[in-house]
This record gives sequence, C-alpha cells and structure tokens, in this order.
Amino acid sequence: LSHPGAPAAQGCGCIVSQEVAKMADAVEALWKIADQAEATAWEQAGALQGSGLDANDGFIHTSLPEMCRTVAKLFFTGREDLCILKINVAGLEGETAFASIPSAQEDDGKAGVGGEGQPRTLVKMSPEGCGHIFREASDPVPWALVEKYPLPLGEDGVHVFPENCA
Repeated sequence: LSHPGAPAAQGCGCIVSQEVAKMADAVEALWKIADQAEATAWEQAGALQGSGLDANDGFIHTSLPEMCRTVAKLFFTGREDLCILKINVAGLEGETAFASIPSAQEDDGKAGVGGEGQPRTLVKMSPEGCGHIFREASDPVPWALVEKYPLPLGEDGVHVFPENCA
C-alpha cells in the first residue's frame, strides 16, 4: 500500500497527516453495508460496482469496523434485506493512496485517480472512520477481494454483525 508520503492524487483537497499514515498502515479492509439484491448482482458481475448512492456521490461508501454499527443505526434501521461486505483494500492492484478529510460530510467527492501520476485507488478517511473509495468507473473493485456476510436483525431490532467486524 502507498501512503500519504507517496504521490497523492492531485487536486483532491485532502489533508495528509500522521494520523492518516498510521491509519493507512493499519487498514487492510473496509466494510460496506449493502442491499442484498445489489450485492448479489455485483457478485454475479464479478465486481463491486457500488450502489446508486455511490454512483451519485462518485465514490464507494465504506467504514472501519468500529463505525459500521453507527452507519447501520443512522441509515439502515429496521432493514432486513441487507448484507455486509468486507473489502480487502490491501489486495487492490496498483497504487493505493490514503488521505484524510475533515468529516464524512465534508468530502467534495473529487479525486484524481487512474491518470498519469495519480494512484489507481484513493481512499479518503474521515476521523469518524468513514472511508470513501475512489476508482475509475471502468475499474471497479474485483469481487475476489470481497467477502459477503449476512446482516440480520436481532430480536431487539438491532443488526447483528459478524464477529470479525469488531
């Protein structure tokens, strides 16, 4: 994995910090809560292409494990048709650069990826633990780097996460 000290995507408006460098060293995987039907379609296509929201925002919405429960509570309360995807970020081919953003709400959605002098993948991380994966639309995340897990509702109506998402 490349880190913020490596050439960063030009014009992304990112902040490169020691915290992000440490995060990049530690991040091997990011998690994505997904609609089961969409995840099945991505699996059949052989690539994680992203949801409609991802396409609209220009990046794949993901989280560190510690943020997943908050994301589920904020955006997916009561939904029974979900799964959770573990994305092996460390396995992505080509250069992967990490950068920080002030918060998940303050990402401008812009990133230079895939061009000359730019990383193939840019992951913008927020302090809360949200990760925005930027790749060219013609270069989706290969499904071989994704593990899919069920995300059922418990008796209390709260999603039950796999043990390895802790």
